[in-house]
Amino acid sequence: MFKIPSLLFLLLLIYFGVYAGISSMGEYKAAASGNIKTPLIPINIADTRQWHPKFAELNVYKNSEDNWTWTGNTAGYVFAPLILLDRQFWHPTEKLFNN
Repeated sequence: MFKIPSLLFLLLLIYFGVYAGISSMGEYKAAASGNIKTPLIPINIADTRQWHPKFAELNVYKNSEDNWTWTGNTAGYVFAPLILLDRQFWHPTEKLFNN
């Protein structure tokens, strides 16, 4: 029978391993940061390219009230901590326009 620490270690190993696999098949996609909006209607314009692992969508942006909004699919929410770390250190978000 597994002890709790060894089971937790195994689950974390699987979690990181699955993320490494889907991240290796990921790609950059256009995304709105919330910094550029249309003049008449406050709609965000895609002004960045964000890293998205395969099967995982996670977008973090400022909405029309300047509050942070998170949108994504289930895989994006499950792997959100690793996606944010990945974007911070290995696959940084690229700006499409110079402000």
